Amino acid sequence: PISGFVETMQTLALQEKEHHRVLELMKQQTSRMESLVSDLLLLATLEGSPKPAIAQWVPLGPLLQSAVSDGQHLSVGQHDLLCGVAPEQELELAVEEREMASALGNLVSNAVRYTPAGGRIELQANLRADGYLELKVIDNGIGIERHHLPRITQRFYRVDKSRSRATGGTGLGLAIVKHAITRYGGELLVDSTPGEGSCFTLTLPPARVRVVGTELLSSPGFMPSSPS
Repeated sequence: PISGFVETMQTLALQEKEHHRVLELMKQQTSRMESLVSDLLLLATLEGSPKPAIAQWVPLGPLLQSAVSDGQHLSVGQHDLLCGVAPEQELELAVEEREMASALGNLVSNAVRYTPAGGRIELQANLRADGYLELKVIDNGIGIERHHLPRITQRFYRVDKSRSRATGGTGLGLAIVKHAITRYGGELLVDSTPGEGSCFTLTLPPARVRVVGTELLSSPGFMPSSPS
């Protein structure tokens, strides 16, 4: 805790190198606490808010690109991040932009944290024939044992506690994703194989998705392309 670091600095005569190390640890702990408080507030808002009305439409493309950009920032060039985008078709979603950005950002951030350097992470969009939209985050990371899957969206549930602490997560990311997508009548689906990777899928019902433009792709999904 931060109070322990403060007490150390007050009671011990630290060398300059040790002084800077303690300050850096305090900075890390402060950042983690800020993230935790922010996630708790967002989760409380999601749990206590009514189902959003279909009142505003948000372009899908910028949401996808924002999530990939955040992932690239976290990855610092250690992963190959791709985004599935179709220039022939523009989609809009009846969602609150901040909530959907947080949901996608959490999934991409998790993929970066649990995919070793040199791995591949892809964000795909697929408009199904029945009108449902699938947003997938696919990685070739460490994967998740099957017995963990029913519980990974619970608050503070950790598949690997030591690794979670090392990667700096709050343990609330998937709970936020689940509550956000459920508010729109959608689902969070998870498929994972240890040692091979994971696929997290968000689904949105047809009432929350519309096509902007005149031509609908005949392909079942978007062709992956590197973000510009």
